[in-house]
Amino acid sequence: MNWTMANRLGHIAATKTHARLGVDVKEYPVNVSKAVDAAGLSLIRRPLPRLFGVYVEANGNRGVMVNANLTRATRRHTEGHELGHHELGHRPDPARDCAIDGAAVAPTVGPHARVGTQGQVEMTAEAFATWFLMPRRAVTSALTDLAIDALTSPSEVYRLSLLLGTTYRATCRHLVNIRLASRDDADLWARVQPGRLKRALATKVGVTLDSTYDVDVWDLRTASGARIEASVGDLLLLPDDLQDAVEAAGLAVAAADGAAVAVECTTATRLTRLVGAGWPLSLVVHDRLPGLYLPAEDPSLGEVELNL
Repeated sequence: MNWTMANRLGHIAATKTHARLGVDVKEYPVNVSKAVDAAGLSLIRRPLPRLFGVYVEANGNRGVMVNANLTRATRRHTEGHELGHHELGHRPDPARDCAIDGAAVAPTVGPHARVGTQGQVEMTAEAFATWFLMPRRAVTSALTDLAIDALTSPSEVYRLSLLLGTTYRATCRHLVNIRLASRDDADLWARVQPGRLKRALATKVGVTLDSTYDVDVWDLRTASGARIEASVGDLLLLPDDLQDAVEAAGLAVAAADGAAVAVECTTATRLTRLVGAGWPLSLVVHDRLPGLYLPAEDPSLGEVELNL
């Protein structure tokens, strides 16, 4: 088993799972929590020391347990990874935590290097997660909404990863699989720290970020028709022609430089007042709710969807 083989298996399994669970591969972000539920698994998010997630079985019931303290993109990736164990027929193993981005599997080897049996299990689950969350048609839909014809920089990859709800480095790596980037470009982009990209975007509009952990900066100035799934505390960079509408809605403007309006995503309530003000996007705001909860159909509690 090597990464090339793992990708083939993960791609096939993810494609079959999309079809079986009725996932629309043209839409983004893929609702992985709903897919876990549709697969007949319980989904539990709670603080887990030293673990990303685990595929477990108790009293004949199987489920996915994910660390609630992870960032939203990493939680989604972990859910996809653990769903992969289920769909690939792997045995539930509470002693095996998932390997985010393959780091615990083969951190230094190339695509053709081989690993042992345990590594093979993790590699295929990891490959499943990337193909499940980033089917090629969903990626191209997101690029169209971002008005990006071809990816040329780390900042563009970061913007893409936000729409897809995926981790930055997993996105860089998967672009090679779906032939939207060369391996050399992807490797170069993956070396860039996402925090550096966030600070650069915020600095351009005069905002200083105290921390970049679990905070995203959405550059929406050239996005149209995009579906945005942001979290409380994120920073939205909007076209400057929306400044009057933003202020009229009573939203706190973090900065405005004549090219963009920066708004902190605190709650969804006041954003409803942007309806009819030229806002060309669909927005979902996720509350940050640590602890134990069991979603039925919706991926988060306290979520408000606005079709603006």
